[in-house]
Amino acid sequence: YEGLKVTDAYQNLESPLVVSSPINYTPNKKSLVIKEMTFQLKDQFQQLANITSHPILFLIRDPRLSISSRISKKIAGNLPTDYPLKENGWEDLIKQIRTAEDLDFSYKILDTTQFRIKPEFYIKKLCSIYGIKYKPNMLSWTPKPDLPLDNLNGKHRYLYARVLESTGIEPPIEPIPDISKFSENNDVRAYVNQATLDFHKLKRSRKVIRP
Repeated sequence: YEGLKVTDAYQNLESPLVVSSPINYTPNKKSLVIKEMTFQLKDQFQQLANITSHPILFLIRDPRLSISSRISKKIAGNLPTDYPLKENGWEDLIKQIRTAEDLDFSYKILDTTQFRIKPEFYIKKLCSIYGIKYKPNMLSWTPKPDLPLDNLNGKHRYLYARVLESTGIEPPIEPIPDISKFSENNDVRAYVNQATLDFHKLKRSRKVIRP
């Protein structure tokens, strides 16, 4: 990103960003959580998969929602909305899941909309998977609008404003836009349509965490 090399990323991993400690958790050298956008990993997925906690957790969301959200964030950041379709991440997501399968990496898939419907259930499930003791205060927190949430000096703060001003996991209220709402220019509509097919296929996977 912005001309930085893989070695720069590894230096940041040596000093991970501690967002907060709502469960009185003290990070240590044996614990590492990496949250990354699929398209930004390029060919480094396997390297990161080798050093992070397993099972790897792949988050999925209906692409009609995630892509329309990305478009709205581009508008909020005064950026062009005709960005490369690769930035939506679906091709890379499918590729990374296949890589995890081929290399026999332990992994799970979580539908974020379902997570928001039943956050307590899914957090308990995740705690059980990762060996973390569940506590009710994982479901709520104090807003921290000024908390730095990236290593870019707040350059992308507008992306995180809603999260930083929140007090808990909010239920999904966003209507799923019809496919016709997406532009046919630059194959956007065709891309969204294919991504939606891939999404529903992934939802049928045996790796999906379910109630």
